[in-house]
Amino acid sequence: MFAGTTGFLVSFAGIVPTKISAFGIELSTLDQKTFILLVAVVVFYFLIAFAVYGTSDLFIWRKKYQDYLEEVEKYVDGWTEEDQRLYDGLYSRLPKIDWLYDRFKDVTTCRMLFEFLLPVVYGIVAIVALGHVLWIR
Repeated sequence: MFAGTTGFLVSFAGIVPTKISAFGIELSTLDQKTFILLVAVVVFYFLIAFAVYGTSDLFIWRKKYQDYLEEVEKYVDGWTEEDQRLYDGLYSRLPKIDWLYDRFKDVTTCRMLFEFLLPVVYGIVAIVALGHVLWIR
């Protein structure tokens, strides 16, 4: 997100350094184009890195969920009428949490959109905006 924001600052606010005092460097117009290109490459790198790590995390989460479903199936296969009677007795005394299971997919979807899709879209828009600035200069 930081790299994308830097890209937006360069493209929309026109913040392109003309001088980097710490290194005693002055940037010509051609050097400024190179700087913008470098910012676009950095945004692209972090976008790809984010996509790779995010996809890996998604696969790990899905594998853990699959393992959970398999364990539930194994447990249900050995479920007896006595187990059901004990469960019904316990469940009748506890507060109902059906809302938790009803909203699980909605919350998971929102989280995936916010944590994965939003940064990817943000990065792509930043790269497009930087490309537009390069095209104009």
